[in-house]
Amino acid sequence: MKDNKPKGDKVTVESVVEAAGMVSAPEFYSAMRARECDLSGSQLFQIYSAIKAQIGDKQAKAFRNMVESMPTLSAMDFLNELYSLESRDWGNVPKDGLEEKRSTKNILKNEGGSGEAYIFSALVSAHSGGGKKHPDETWKIKQGFYDAIEKDKKGCNEKRELDDNLK
Repeated sequence: MKDNKPKGDKVTVESVVEAAGMVSAPEFYSAMRARECDLSGSQLFQIYSAIKAQIGDKQAKAFRNMVESMPTLSAMDFLNELYSLESRDWGNVPKDGLEEKRSTKNILKNEGGSGEAYIFSALVSAHSGGGKKHPDETWKIKQGFYDAIEKDKKGCNEKRELDDNLK
């Protein structure tokens, strides 16, 4: 499998995230549960597709593995993990989830993302009733991502249809 990196300017993950309609700063989403209004399966697919087309196949596979291994897909956690994955040169995604990385010891050492943002998120969540007003929608987000991948394999994703309509 070859990496199809573009020649010239390097594409950054932050620019890919912003092109998918997200704010690239994880802190923007602090204290939020996994909600489709912050991160959707469609946005995950857009990011995945852009990584595959503009950065490489290896990196896209690592992205997909990262999404599959995340137990919770809050936008803040997702961005922190994505930036961490990129900083590790797209390798070493744990097969059993990412909870070990989020231990209190690692958060306080500020490894694997913004430690302050994790702590702030936990405090606000506890103060606001633990997220009862906004249930975790990780399964919906992941299902939307997997559905988009399946549609793409069949050659009928929305982007292609839109591109065809514009011609």
